[in-house]
Amino acid sequence: MVFVLLVSFSTFLLETGIAGFIQMLGIGMANLLCGVVKDHGSYDDVLMLLFLFCTISLLCAIIASYLDSLNGGPLNKLTAKKNTTVEPNSNTNE
Repeated sequence: MVFVLLVSFSTFLLETGIAGFIQMLGIGMANLLCGVVKDHGSYDDVLMLLFLFCTISLLCAIIASYLDSLNGGPLNKLTAKKNTTVEPNSNTNE
């Protein structure tokens, strides 16, 4: 498997570390918050909290996409190439 890095390897590692830290912090805080809500409310309140988390993450993704379109294009530079076609493999045995 070959990976094409669009940024330097050290930048990739830094971004991966920061993203992993934020993800683990969010997982821990969400579990604690769900426990507090469950202690003081019902299971329906926990479901509403989780729905709120989903809504916030969807809004963040929409905002990131909008800001990216204002700044000139897709975050993923591989999808920015125009007229990119995949040629069929001519060495297939049929």
